Amino acid sequence: GTGDGGAGGGAGGGAGEAAFGTEGLGERNTGEQVLGEPPVVYGSDAVRSSGDTGEAIRRVVLFDEKLPRPFSIGDLREVFPEVSTARIRSTLQTLKREGRIDSVGAGRAARWRAL
Repeated sequence: GTGDGGAGGGAGGGAGEAAFGTEGLGERNTGEQVLGEPPVVYGSDAVRSSGDTGEAIRRVVLFDEKLPRPFSIGDLREVFPEVSTARIRSTLQTLKREGRIDSVGAGRAARWRAL
């Protein structure tokens, strides 16, 4: 009696587990993100939002001593190859409006410097 009830409850629970539980996870676990676990990718390989990218460019422009001074957009493209030139220009223009950097020259010959 009790064993049958347990089996019936188990079968009902098993149907629910097939849709939402951990049954079969061993076969499917191929690096997919499972709810409740942290993202698989960390650090510089992580997908950045545009705000994060802009902030990263700002930090390099204002504080990174490895960036040549004065620097060009091409220098920033080497540091951020995955970021569009338009995004780099936009961030530089914002920094210029804020009075944090200035440019010398125009076009491809333009060089930027932190103030």
